[in-house]
Amino acid sequence: MRAALLLGALSALSLTNAHFTIKSPKGIGSADSTADHAPCGGFTPDLSDGSSQLVDVHVGGEAVALRLTHSRCTWLLRATLDSAAKNGWEKVFPITVQSGLGDFCFPAVTFPSDWAGKKGVISIVSSADDGQLFQCIAANFVSGTASPPTTCTNASSVTSYGTDDAELQKLIGDQDSASSTASSSAASPSATDSKGAAGALLVPSIQSVGSLVAGVGALVLGGALMI
Repeated sequence: MRAALLLGALSALSLTNAHFTIKSPKGIGSADSTADHAPCGGFTPDLSDGSSQLVDVHVGGEAVALRLTHSRCTWLLRATLDSAAKNGWEKVFPITVQSGLGDFCFPAVTFPSDWAGKKGVISIVSSADDGQLFQCIAANFVSGTASPPTTCTNASSVTSYGTDDAELQKLIGDQDSASSTASSSAASPSATDSKGAAGALLVPSIQSVGSLVAGVGALVLGGALMI
């Protein structure tokens, strides 16, 4: 019983530190401590021949499957052929709001046809209540269209719609003069919905996180004393 309570408390604590994950295509890496570092969350894309980071991406349509651990965010999908991932960013899908926790998939993201045979970087940007967060995919662009994989699913609670977002729009084009870290303030979507209240259950206050940590410590200490 004590072990089950401890596991549940630790799982709840880890949720407060989670943001989003790329399910497919494979991302180059993620870390909570550097997730706000543009353009790739503190990771450096390696586009060299034979790089283990490279994955084939079909310019005619490639599914991008994500998992969100917040109740709401605004997504920007952008890509560039610049190996330094600084300039030439193009928006490859309309800016989209996801409302609802869980899996979300863009089933057919397209890229310029003349990118086939070239390498580049796809940057996934999430704008939520914790600011702008970044992850990247090192892409080997190929011709054709890919069928969505089994990872391309939408959670039953998820809805989405297109929006305009001035802060995310600033990330299109050349970024040489931009800050290496994102703004800590999240951009506000153009519409709201009643599911926003769920965020209060998923993003506890600092005090509640502290109480949770204290509770975990008490469980561990209590278990040790009873052994």
